[in-house]
Amino acid sequence: MTIAPANNLTNAHLMAAPFHLDAEAVDWVRRTHAGMETEAKLAQIVIPACRDLSEDALDALAARGLGGMHRFPSYAEADLRRSARHLFAQCAIPPLLTGDIEMSEKASVKAGTPFPNQMAVAATGETQNAWRMGALAAREAGFLGFGISWTPVADLALNFRSNVVNTRAFSAGVQQTLDYVTAYIEGMHDNGMVACVKHFPGDGLDERDQHFVTTHNSMQMPEWRASFGRIYEAAIARDARLIMAGHITLAAYAAERGEAELAGPEQPASLNADLLQGLLRGELGFNGVIVSDATGMVGFTARGARADLVPRCIESGRDLLLFPQEIEEDIGFLRAGLETGALSQQRLDEAVLRVLALKASMGLHRGGDPLPSEAARGLMLGTEEHGEWSRGVSEQALTLVKDRQNLLPLSPERHRRILLAELPERTAPRPRCRRCRSPGCWKTAASSSPAQCRANP
Repeated sequence: MTIAPANNLTNAHLMAAPFHLDAEAVDWVRRTHAGMETEAKLAQIVIPACRDLSEDALDALAARGLGGMHRFPSYAEADLRRSARHLFAQCAIPPLLTGDIEMSEKASVKAGTPFPNQMAVAATGETQNAWRMGALAAREAGFLGFGISWTPVADLALNFRSNVVNTRAFSAGVQQTLDYVTAYIEGMHDNGMVACVKHFPGDGLDERDQHFVTTHNSMQMPEWRASFGRIYEAAIARDARLIMAGHITLAAYAAERGEAELAGPEQPASLNADLLQGLLRGELGFNGVIVSDATGMVGFTARGARADLVPRCIESGRDLLLFPQEIEEDIGFLRAGLETGALSQQRLDEAVLRVLALKASMGLHRGGDPLPSEAARGLMLGTEEHGEWSRGVSEQALTLVKDRQNLLPLSPERHRRILLAELPERTAPRPRCRRCRSPGCWKTAASSSPAQCRANP
């Protein structure tokens, strides 16, 4: 088994799946790339979290020439549409505007339709509901200016103690997950949004959480190929343009490669050339964009000094660096990596070309304002049809897990009082800000503005 060379992409690569670019789009990619200095190339492979949607903050990000900005579907409708229009008007190269539209109570579009999580969708037994989930996310987020969603989750809920996967996954079953993942991708693509399949090489076995430790996929390779391998092959066949590499190891692949191994078995996919360039690109044939999971997660940062990790993750095969802790610092680490050889010019150019090809595949090379008109709101956001889909999934997903006391069905005659107990805070613990050490300030620690931190009022 050979590793795909990390060289510049040919026009044939750009015109092939999943980009499917025509001659005009390929020409735009080539001309744009040829006109970029090194500093512009480094900025083009970085996507920060954009929590401040003020015009001053947006102007600073646009002036830096970043590859894109990640925004949050919980923000107000007017702010999301305004910020999207402002960024497209101000950025010299059109940006990728991303969001994590996982639905459920945590990640539905606030201005739109609440929708159940992936496991609830699979509990209905109808793949059409996965198509609807992807379609609804694409329409509602698309109206607000999002072009990419970091969904669907293609993990397997094999370990019930894995709270980071759990109901975010469709199922523990391989065929069911494959069917629902591909239906979701089709629903999203049919409605004009780019899907991103995550978290390669597959989560759900380790009961720990990548946010706090590097986790492990403990499968042997025959089992992996018969499960996650099949799921990712199917997603690639459906023209998935983005795959997110998790902070997850797959030690069995290192053992299989033997002396040809480039990275150690303890290295997660986010830093592992064997998994990204050998398994994902070489064996599975993925030609799209590989994005990191959030690089502030301990599953990434625990692997060494950030100055070494940032250039290594790109050199290993990723094309986009997601959520730098400090934008200028991380770009500086990439720059230093070029100077020391930790990051090759070839690998940088390949990453930039793929990012530009992704933008062209979305039609962004044509310029103009890609946002739907305000008149389209009634067809895209909070529609009656979307409400019916959501209610239908909620009703069909009801699943009896256990009823040893024969309490069901509930009735006013038998159950005069019901106690409903709910935890007030259901989210995972938040990492602390690197400056003021406050868990309530961690979000601003990922921003480009040190002045936002409590320690720097």
